[in-house]
Amino acid sequence: MRMSYIGRPVPRVDALDKVTGRALYPADYYFPDMLHLKVLRAPHPHALIRRIDTSRAASLPGVEKILTAEDLPAMGRYGLIIKDQEALVREKTRFMGDALAVVAARTREEARKAIRFIEVEYEELPVMTCPRQAMEKGAVAIHPEGNVVCTHGLDKGDVERGFKQADRIMDGSYSTPHLEHMALQPESGVAIYDPAEDLITIWAASQWLHDTQLDVAGALGLSPARIKLIQPTIG
Repeated sequence: MRMSYIGRPVPRVDALDKVTGRALYPADYYFPDMLHLKVLRAPHPHALIRRIDTSRAASLPGVEKILTAEDLPAMGRYGLIIKDQEALVREKTRFMGDALAVVAARTREEARKAIRFIEVEYEELPVMTCPRQAMEKGAVAIHPEGNVVCTHGLDKGDVERGFKQADRIMDGSYSTPHLEHMALQPESGVAIYDPAEDLITIWAASQWLHDTQLDVAGALGLSPARIKLIQPTIG
């Protein structure tokens, strides 16, 4: 049976709105009197946090609130495979970009300025850059439980027989550089709390809506039913 779409051009349903600027991305959502958040992120891939001083940043005009892990002792963890990632780092950074503090200010510029006034004292630790070395006995432990996230066993066919019957066996080690995809829209989001319904509504870009809902609920210690996630246009 010949499918009507095979071998034929298919128009993209979102193309016109994107090229004309009508599409609304997460950064395009604004609400009256909303605060703007900026996150201070770790510059070191592996380091102990000795001190975080937010006093200078908190005194700047427009700054309404600054939060660190010390302000949220009950905040849970999240993660795609296992829940081992802190929403705000408490003791140790484990990758460049770990979140250390959140600034809420009346304007985006004021929040961005306040980030630069937060003082952090680090004690840098050894960095693991090779997965094989990270799995070796005695390797520097990134997590208390070790460096292996999970293991899976796969047995299929008779390997020894396959080697004996093979015309040629090739063995080698291969590596690729680090890659990071870049979305066409800024990474951002907007959230509103409705006290009447006790509901948090979030407009943010996500590839896994249900996983994100569970992660936000877990980090805040709330039921997922109290988190409503809306997917705007993504790039």
